[in-house]
Amino acid sequence: MTDAPRAADSGSGGAARRAPGAGVSAAAGAGRFGDAYEGAPPWDIDGPQPVVVELAEAGRITGPVLDAGCGTGENALYLAGRGFEVVGVDFVAAAVEAARGKARSRGLQAEFLVLDALRLGELGRTFATVLDSGLFHVFGDDDARRYAGAVAAVLRPDGRCFVHGMSDVEPRPGPPPVTQAGLRAAFDRPPLRVVSIEAAVMLNRDGETRHAWLAVVERERPSAGASDRPPHVGRRPGLPARSYAAAREPTAPLISATLASGSSTSITSRS
Repeated sequence: MTDAPRAADSGSGGAARRAPGAGVSAAAGAGRFGDAYEGAPPWDIDGPQPVVVELAEAGRITGPVLDAGCGTGENALYLAGRGFEVVGVDFVAAAVEAARGKARSRGLQAEFLVLDALRLGELGRTFATVLDSGLFHVFGDDDARRYAGAVAAVLRPDGRCFVHGMSDVEPRPGPPPVTQAGLRAAFDRPPLRVVSIEAAVMLNRDGETRHAWLAVVERERPSAGASDRPPHVGRRPGLPARSYAAAREPTAPLISATLASGSSTSITSRS
């Protein structure tokens, strides 16, 4: 994967991520995607997405992990096999049941729950990593911001969310594309910040690779100042208050996105 230039925003229709009104409601989506699981959905590739493998092997994923929009659980089960504590959620009951069946048959420990991703806070727990591979693009602009708020509710301070979605530079037809501007409009709002947007690929069931974006989103650590607690709390009177500057993890080495041809390619947006 490679860093993506911000200039692509102007070529993606400004702040708009897709046509107004695009995206689906939870109720409509559960029915539409539930029908897809009666067969083999094109996004269900019987294995983890290559980008998830790359992130794990590079040490960029830490546990516990929440897989939002987990489908039949392949990404979550791959991480469980690497020893991570993983919870997967999806609003399609058939997908969750399939994921649970895979976990049992493979002897892996992972928890799968039926839950609307706009209500992640109802889990009542927090995670060091939130993984979203192929979920964000289903939301319209309003729900995209609600979803970002739901992610913030479960992401620990200094935790990271990886948002992996089909890119607007992909020329072939497919799901509603994700733009850099849309990712920033949803996630670059306190307490979240977009650390980077990298060019990546997404694999479909036919073995084809498509252009994708991978956004790295961080939940900032709140400063403990006078607005949070009295200045004398946690220190002896007369001593200066501590400085609680949030630690910043250095930008991880970037990984080349390998397309179907096998060549390493740096992807840039059309102007």
